[in-house]
Amino acid sequence: SLKDQIASYDDGQHLQERTYESVFLDSVGLKSMKKIFSVLMENDGTTLIHCSQGKDRTGVILLLIELALGVSYEDCLNDYMVR
Repeated sequence: SLKDQIASYDDGQHLQERTYESVFLDSVGLKSMKKIFSVLMENDGTTLIHCSQGKDRTGVILLLIELALGVSYEDCLNDYMVR
């Protein structure tokens, strides 16, 4: 069961890592990321990026954008971890 899979912090962390891998690193995820960054590179104005249910996909995308723009890893992580 899911409850058994996330019984400890380490197990929960492992489950989260596997989820992120499937969202961002499979062929569909990579294609989506490429499209997002292509749209950003082609846009010469403001771009609104939003989500409807949480911070995972949108948060990671924003974290990657901040890193690409030279924001420090520590500052990016602090932004991402704000609840």
